[in-house]
Amino acid sequence: MDVSTKNICHKPKSSSHQNKEHKIITISESHAQGCASNVKHNLSDNYRSSGFVRPGANIDTLTSSAMKDIKHLTNNDIIVFWGGTNDVSKNNTQDGLKHITNFVKVNSHTSIILMSVPHRHDLPEWSCVNSEVKAFNRKLVKLMKPHKNVMVVKVDLDRKSFSRHGLYMNNSGKENIVLKIANVVTKIFLK
Repeated sequence: MDVSTKNICHKPKSSSHQNKEHKIITISESHAQGCASNVKHNLSDNYRSSGFVRPGANIDTLTSSAMKDIKHLTNNDIIVFWGGTNDVSKNNTQDGLKHITNFVKVNSHTSIILMSVPHRHDLPEWSCVNSEVKAFNRKLVKLMKPHKNVMVVKVDLDRKSFSRHGLYMNNSGKENIVLKIANVVTKIFLK
């Protein structure tokens, strides 16, 4: 469970037309550590956010890990799903995309935000893994086009948003992603 409580920016005031509480459940590998509670700090009081972080997990593990917690969600709720780094690096992208597609079909009763796989800054630009990251993200966008309840968010952060090692995001990178997720959540409920 995600337990970080760092406040990144002030919450917007809740508006009178939003009187229902919305649940946001983040399911992720280690990239989203701390993001669920920080997303909550960037939204009005009508949102409740929780996160399930599974460091080192592949997409299959992520999609099956929180099923009992998300089966009761409605169209007033959102799942933020962020996985694939391990599948891409292990040359398992086809299985990963298959599991994401099945996950989206099973959860068609709620809105889903899929985060793309970030560029690997710990590897050279020309590495086969970074080429596979680009291919995975292109296929993900293409496969999700028919699903009206799904938005794919591109994680396009530069090198300075990552740790010295280059694989994990630093605080600045996480702040950018949290703001991006909060903006997408707001847009979904303004429709």
